[in-house]
Order: sequence, then structure tokens, then C-alpha cells
Amino acid sequence: MSSTRSRQSSIAEPLSEGAAPWRRLPVWLLPIVLALTGAGPSRSPSPPTIGLIVQTDSRGELRPCHCPGSPSGGLSRRSGVFKQLRVGREPVLVLDGGDFLPGPADSLPGSLDAVLLEAMELMDYDAICPGERDLFRGPTALAGIAARLPLVCANLTIDGAQPVTVPALRRFERGGRSIVLTGVVDPLLYYRWPGAFEGSAARLALVDPMEALGALADSLEAADLSVVLAHASLDRILEMAPGRPEVDVWIQGHEPGLSETPGRVGKAYVIEPGPRSRQIAHFSFDPEAPEKSRLQVLKLARSRRSDSRLDRLIEGYETGPAGTRPR
Repeated sequence: MSSTRSRQSSIAEPLSEGAAPWRRLPVWLLPIVLALTGAGPSRSPSPPTIGLIVQTDSRGELRPCHCPGSPSGGLSRRSGVFKQLRVGREPVLVLDGGDFLPGPADSLPGSLDAVLLEAMELMDYDAICPGERDLFRGPTALAGIAARLPLVCANLTIDGAQPVTVPALRRFERGGRSIVLTGVVDPLLYYRWPGAFEGSAARLALVDPMEALGALADSLEAADLSVVLAHASLDRILEMAPGRPEVDVWIQGHEPGLSETPGRVGKAYVIEPGPRSRQIAHFSFDPEAPEKSRLQVLKLARSRRSDSRLDRLIEGYETGPAGTRPR
């Protein structure tokens, strides 16, 4: 009796004439047929956009500002937003446009640099273009930073050559799309600092950014999305953009204003993520229909969820032996 039941359970029962052919198959064979023919539950299409999550110009600020009525910013809130955006359906890149360290004029004890770098490691950036304040630390310090953070800069040389630890470009794949990202720093921002010509700092040089980008033109053109983290003024970016039509997105890193509508230069977008990292720009680029790309500004207000790891790190710094709260 048990063998008879077994045979009956493994064979589909006779069906009336005209029934669908797959209904006549053995039950155990149905999943295989459905898999081979692509039948069965439909999968939702992958999102067409690539998210660029950008902030810049934090200058060593750990905590939210003391802005009247609306304290905003802070590493912990920033990291909380990064974590939230990373778990969404849209594939993203998390980027920094530079000046993440305080400059020589407002330098604080060296332990601040240590806690900043540890915090930024925890936030797991995809690419960071150093700003002039970061380059002021000199070649030795820069090598230490590059060992911990994914720096990128096309027009930086040390001892006359591109440093191995700071590549000219970085390549990514997100959602099946190829992305090429590079960075440039306006030499005028660096060379107006008198220390740029003294001691070991003289080993570091910034060449013409347009020439540096020209050397990468083929790689930028071939990508589904090409991005330049431009540590420069908005006026300088608007001068450069027409000469580099292969670039899809320019991101202003030096003292950017805040615009909730992306600018356009030809087909390229220009993103101003806002000053002092007190907000995050979330730009969703659509490679198939660039005109449908959109920008959202996320203000790092009190309501944002923080990252407990960074809360503990910052509290330890502030209460430790060298813990003088940064201004």
C-alpha cells in the first residue's frame, strides 16, 4: 500500500484534454522546468540609479555645531545616515570632498587627528579627495592617512611622481554599472599657504588639474558614470567642466555652498553639498536617463539617528587625558 501511495504522489493526476502541458509533468520535475524556462515568481528589477552620498569641509568637527536654534552636523549623525542609506535598494558610493582635518591655523592636539581618522575608518568611505588643509600636514602624514583612508587625487605628486598610496582614479561597480571616480585639488588653494614651499612640504606638488584629467579621459569616457571630486571653488569648476565633456558629475569640495538643485554644465551635473558637513547630499544618478537624476539634501539635525560606535569614540576622546573639546 505504501509503495502505491508513493507512486501516486510522484505523478500528476490525469487532466482533461486541453490542460496546460506543464500540468502533466511529475511533481518533482516542476521546479526544474520553471527554473530553466524563467517561469515562476517575477523578480523586481534592479534600481536604475546609482547614489552618490557626499559631504565635505568638516575641518575636524566632531560634534554638532552650536548653531542658534538648530545644532547640526557631527560625525555620529553623519555615520548614522550613511548606514541608513547603505541598506536601501539603491547601490551607493560614500564620498568626502576634502578638508576633513583642521588646518595649520586652527590645529588642535594631535590626538584629534587620531580620533578623526579612526572615526572615518569606521564610516567606511569609498573615496576621499584630500583638500588643501589635509595636504598641509605634509608627505609623511599624508602617507599615514592614505594607509587608512581611500584617498584619490589625479594632480598630486610627491617627489615628482604620483604617490602609490593616492591613486589618480578609483574604479567601482554598483548595480551592474561601472563607475570611475577621480579627484583634483586647485593648486592655488595649496600654494597660497607659505609653508607649501618649506621643508618636507616642498616635496609635494599639485600639477594642472585639467592636464591630469585629460590623461584619464579614456577611462572616464568608458564608464557608465564618471565623477570628479573637485576640491576647488564653484567658479573654478564651472571653468573646467566645459573642457572635460566626458565627466558626468562634478562635486565641489572646497567651501561649497548649499544648493538643493544640481547645476548643469552641458550634460554634466555640478553638486554643491553644503558647508562644514552639516548636511549630506544624496545624488541619484540615472545612467540610462541622466535628465531624471535627482538631488536630496539631508540635514544632520537632532532628529537623525546617531552611530553608537562613534558616540563612544568621541566621548572617550573628550574625557581622556588630552580631552579638550574641539571648538
